[in-house]
Amino acid sequence: GFNGITKLKHFFTMLNLYKKKRKNIMSTRVHLVLTSCLGCEVALKICSLGKYKVDDFTRFLAKNICDK
Repeated sequence: GFNGITKLKHFFTMLNLYKKKRKNIMSTRVHLVLTSCLGCEVALKICSLGKYKVDDFTRFLAKNICDK
């Protein structure tokens, strides 16, 4: 991922990258994307257009493994 300042300074470049990421994610037909980067989590959720869910990797593990 890129740091938050890069996302702000180069917003349209980053938006195009996330659109490409969305296209790649959609081509895999996954329903859930995990990330450990808060900035990427937010951006991927915005770009998902509701087509897939995005969650933090650690939060996902805690909810699905540690609680069982």
